[in-house]
Amino acid sequence: KHNSGWANEGVAPLYGMKFSYKDLSLSVANGDLDSNIMGDQKILLEWNYFHSLDFELPTFTYAKKIPTPKTEAFDKISDVYALPLGSRFKIRGIVISPKDLLGKGSMYIQDATGGIMVYGSAIPADLQVGDVVVVQGASKVWYGITEIVADSVEKAGSAQPRIIPLPSPSREYLSNLVMVVGSVVSKGEYDFIVDTGGYRIKVYIKKGTNIDLSRIVVGAKVRVTGILSIYEGELEILPRRQSDIVSI
Repeated sequence: KHNSGWANEGVAPLYGMKFSYKDLSLSVANGDLDSNIMGDQKILLEWNYFHSLDFELPTFTYAKKIPTPKTEAFDKISDVYALPLGSRFKIRGIVISPKDLLGKGSMYIQDATGGIMVYGSAIPADLQVGDVVVVQGASKVWYGITEIVADSVEKAGSAQPRIIPLPSPSREYLSNLVMVVGSVVSKGEYDFIVDTGGYRIKVYIKKGTNIDLSRIVVGAKVRVTGILSIYEGELEILPRRQSDIVSI
């Protein structure tokens, strides 16, 4: 190694040793080791510090796109009454009367928009009031009552049916679960007439319900719950069980 005076005449060459460890070096020589510093530096300690930081590279992962579950679309019961007969529907409703109770091979269901009779061998025999079902089939009229002839009926849960206080004897409420309060004004073997104070309506007892009318007397005040139906042009309520008729 030589210093800046190497080329000057009469200047002896510079001899020495250098010890290095990592960023630290120690030089020892017989002359000036650094001509940029005043005086003779025969011993020179240098620290070449290069600071380094270790960074952990982030690992990028691509999350799988989770498909958003599609909400299954159902027709409303009110659509059945609005669209042409023979149209096909997929309806989700609550059973309000089980199969065969009020008519052989049929049951009644209800959603937030109305009630309807469902007919067909596809109806499971073990369905009970409060079961939620999905019904697929086509619309038809049977003795003045719109119904769904079902080719598929599947249970899909349970729910509490809604009872509708009947404001008037209107076909608008056909196949709904309705309730009236009034006085018994006449009674037959299988039926009686209730006067609500605003209208009169027949209550008819189907044989399969095994409802006992022995305690129903003319003049008694009653609360009756049942399916609103129609027979030969006359609206009537069909109770489903003994507890649907309460003396008050």
